[in-house]
Amino acid sequence: MDNIIFRATGERSSIFRLPGGSNAKYSSDIRTDLLTEMNYRGFVYYDWNAYDGGCDNYSIDGMISKAVREASAHDKGILLMHDTKAQSFILQTLPDIISQLRSQGYRFDRLDASVKPYQFETVADTSQVTTTPPIEITN
Repeated sequence: MDNIIFRATGERSSIFRLPGGSNAKYSSDIRTDLLTEMNYRGFVYYDWNAYDGGCDNYSIDGMISKAVREASAHDKGILLMHDTKAQSFILQTLPDIISQLRSQGYRFDRLDASVKPYQFETVADTSQVTTTPPIEITN
């Protein structure tokens, strides 16, 4: 994926989010190795501290309310939202979410490696990494 992003933008990504978050059950067997490897390769991973309820059958108004409530519970919120064909209505919630959070004094900025990550799981010791530096894979 890093190579695809680079080809499209001319820039390397330095951040990522694990599907389901860093504490997802499906990746528990490889979590330490995966996070250690990504740390070694220079990536910073982010989880979220606010969620709009989009995957939990909330109504549009319910999603707006939940997103604003959860995001505004933090000085710096990372709001998880999913944009899929099945949930195309989620885009309709953005203007209200943004407006309501701005009215509370929040601002929106890009997430980059200078922002302290919110992480569900962490890997403390990366000194034992034995992998080689990343290589570009081309097809």
